[in-house]
Amino acid sequence: MSSLLVFLLCSLILTAPANADDPFYTDCPSNMNYMRGSAFQANLNALLSSLTSAAAAASSRFAEKVTGAAPDQTYGLAQCRADINASDCRACLDASARGVATWCPGQKSATYIYDSCLLRHSTPTRASSAKTTGWW
Repeated sequence: MSSLLVFLLCSLILTAPANADDPFYTDCPSNMNYMRGSAFQANLNALLSSLTSAAAAASSRFAEKVTGAAPDQTYGLAQCRADINASDCRACLDASARGVATWCPGQKSATYIYDSCLLRHSTPTRASSAKTTGWW
């Protein structure tokens, strides 16, 4: 009887759907940090705010932006699946931006991928190397 109970519990755990609020992939490299209240953080906050709305409003559901000036410049890329509407795209990207702030605090580079969207920010140097190596 106890082995049957264990089997049933394991089956329920293995067949439970993934939480839609959980990202498929996150990357928060810890080799590049910024200070709280710095010019980089101000640029990052402005970038994430404008990037999420720009991608949601675009018919392609894609946007990339650069905010600020060196050495505090930040680059961002946002993309949603083509089959979701603007409202769902914005909600997904907003969740990604909150996730970056929560799970990657102080990191100059982060990537968040959900089922419906992708959000990435980094320094322009890291972004250009990612483009040439096919990272996204």
